[in-house]
Amino acid sequence: MKNSPEITAHLNKLLTLNFNTERAFINTAEAIESDSVAKFLRLISHDRSQFIKALDSAIRDQGSVPEYPEVTVPLTIGYGLNEILKNIKASNNEEFIFTEIGKIQMMDIERYQAVINKFDFSEKLESTLKKQKENLVMTLYAINVYKDSCSRNKIAV
Repeated sequence: MKNSPEITAHLNKLLTLNFNTERAFINTAEAIESDSVAKFLRLISHDRSQFIKALDSAIRDQGSVPEYPEVTVPLTIGYGLNEILKNIKASNNEEFIFTEIGKIQMMDIERYQAVINKFDFSEKLESTLKKQKENLVMTLYAINVYKDSCSRNKIAV
C-alpha cells in the first residue's frame, strides 16, 4: 500500500486520541456525581477500548508497531479536551454535561473524517475507520436524544 508510513502515522494519532479519550472518560466517570452520566461515560469509554484494539491490529497489519502514549504522563490531550473535562467535573447539570461530551464526540468525528478523506485505504481498513466514525455519530445522536429528554423533563416539571 502506498503511503504506508504516513498512513501508520495517522492511525497512531487516532490510536492516541482514543487511548487518551478513553482514560479521560474513565477518570471523569469516577469523579462525577451523576450515576447516569458516569454509566454513559463508562459505556463510551468501552467503545474507545474497542477502537483501540482495532487500530492496534490495523497498525500491525501495516507492518508497524502501535505507538501508545505514556500512561505515567499526566493526561494532556489538547484540542480543548482538558477544558471540557474540567467543565464536566465542575457541573451537576446533566444537560450541560452531555453537551460537553457531545463536543468531544464531534471533534473526534471530524478527525476521523479528515483521516478517511486523506488516504486511499484498503477496503478492510476503510471499513474499520468508517464503522468507528459511525459509532461516534450514533453516540452523538444518543447524546442529543438524552439532552432533548432532559429539556422535556424540565418543561414538564
